[in-house]
Amino acid sequence: MRYDELRSLLTEHFKTQLQNKKAEIDAEGRLTAQQRTEIEELASVTRQAQTDGGRLATQDVDDDELLRRFVAKFQLPISPKSKQYGWLRTEIANSYVGYLNAILKYDDSLTDYDFSDIQPPVHTKEANPTLQKGLSIGTLGAHYRAEKEVGGNWATRTKLEKVDHIKLIEEILGPERDIRSLSALDAKKVKDTLVVLPKNRFKKAATKNKTLSEIIDMEGLERVQVPTINKYLQTYNDMFEWARRNGHVDTNLFSGLFIRQKRKSAQDRRDAFSEQQINLLLQTLTDNRNNLIRKHYQKWGPLIGLYTGARLNEIAQIELADIQQEDGIWFFDLNDDGNDKHLKSVAARRRIPIHRQLLTFGLLAEVERLRRRGSKHFFPDLTDSVEHGRGRNLGRWFNEKLLPKLGIKSEALVFHSLRHTVVTKLMHADVEEPIVKALVGHAQIGVTQNNYFKGYSIHQLNKAMQTLDYHSAFDTGSAR
Repeated sequence: MRYDELRSLLTEHFKTQLQNKKAEIDAEGRLTAQQRTEIEELASVTRQAQTDGGRLATQDVDDDELLRRFVAKFQLPISPKSKQYGWLRTEIANSYVGYLNAILKYDDSLTDYDFSDIQPPVHTKEANPTLQKGLSIGTLGAHYRAEKEVGGNWATRTKLEKVDHIKLIEEILGPERDIRSLSALDAKKVKDTLVVLPKNRFKKAATKNKTLSEIIDMEGLERVQVPTINKYLQTYNDMFEWARRNGHVDTNLFSGLFIRQKRKSAQDRRDAFSEQQINLLLQTLTDNRNNLIRKHYQKWGPLIGLYTGARLNEIAQIELADIQQEDGIWFFDLNDDGNDKHLKSVAARRRIPIHRQLLTFGLLAEVERLRRRGSKHFFPDLTDSVEHGRGRNLGRWFNEKLLPKLGIKSEALVFHSLRHTVVTKLMHADVEEPIVKALVGHAQIGVTQNNYFKGYSIHQLNKAMQTLDYHSAFDTGSAR
């Protein structure tokens, strides 16, 4: 691989990151003083690390792992001992600093306003015939998808989602429409259509065999929600930014075209379970006196959620090999190794010590039983869904069957509430916030945590996890 090719790749990578950051600033407002300080410190620390051999990575991984992931993501033909690998180590830091400085520069550019008169361009009849024909929307979508797939930028689930987004804009504006002929009104038409787009249009009997124009004005249909609308618009922003960078259009018409949402009030957020609700759940999951638990995952899925705070799909994709021991401490190794395992973020890759109560409930005996059956997964009955992951059946059963049967169902109480419960309990037990974040897979904040800290030991994590106590009023002696 040539040096200029590597630089070009890094430039395109961080251009995309910068465009996303600009869109975020355009939607949410300018950087705060604290955010600016953190960005300046990151740039300074990265520069210093190049000279004194310090850590370059800004995530919770070491430098070699960061470089390995970058090489794998873009399928680069370089090995760790090659000179190209040395180029990458140097240039990824240089380009990252350039990206950080570009964020600050863009934020600075929003300080002033320019009210000078700008003459609109004059279009004459003679000029129109010289307009060079550009890509069609269909061709743009194909090129954009091809580059993303070659770069390995999309997981299978994301790819299906993006394909759906691209098909919709082709349907709205026409696949043969020249992208150079598009105007701001066309972008507005796309956004306006998304606002009235029916939810699950290809699955609902009332809409699945009808054209877009036929269903837009139909009454009584559930419409897609704002987060979904913004996902579509983000795809179009990325696609037309790709077109702009590659010289196919002069302006990205979808830049900043989002619907800004009002922040959720406290009553709109997910709640944690109360002590009484937790005790009811534990008695049901372990004693099963009311015969609500009929499958392996129905017992162990919620129990692991209640004693780890892990996300639904993180739990559902646990393999037997992920249940490990170090220094006498059993733990879950949550990872995205393999093609059928996915994590929400880099911070989600973590080790969670297994709570003593899970061991009391017989977790290890269950592991041995599954091993004797030749199972790979801890939840072999859960099937993987490209669209929803492995946890869909577990989540639907918990939310739609178990909680209503127990009489504790509400909009604010769902499987994800187990995560809120764990965080709340750990904080009430005076566990330091950075350790809580390490346990539940939240990204750390600040230069020290991000750049220099190498992670908590399994003993530190275990000490924190064992402070989790639900049993003030729960008879553990009756647990199976």
